[in-house]
Amino acid sequence: FNWQVFVIAALRLDAPTPTLYAWDDLCALARSLGLPTPPVLHRGSGVQEVWLEDWAQQQQLAPSLLAARAAPSEGFVVREAGEIELGAWGERSSKYVRKGHVQTAADFHRKWKKASFDFPL
Repeated sequence: FNWQVFVIAALRLDAPTPTLYAWDDLCALARSLGLPTPPVLHRGSGVQEVWLEDWAQQQQLAPSLLAARAAPSEGFVVREAGEIELGAWGERSSKYVRKGHVQTAADFHRKWKKASFDFPL
């Protein structure tokens, strides 16, 4: 298993309702497990929609921070930094994936197999 491409997204099961960790807590958990986290491209508050649109256009033109060779950015996720109840994830986050990044064959449903993650914690 290639840990370099493993990205952690942690769900707190000890919360009263299923909740995703706050970003800083998620990063601390990842560090304790020796796992990388995605790069933070911006951190701030009070983001205006117009600013976000401009920023997103700039990110679409930026080079990938994860690719081993020169390549366009794969995309990005925008999320609130605090804990997020699982049911609210769709309203408190968004994701952009550049056109052509995910290239799936038309018959992938017939060939798809569930991945097995067998590693000690």
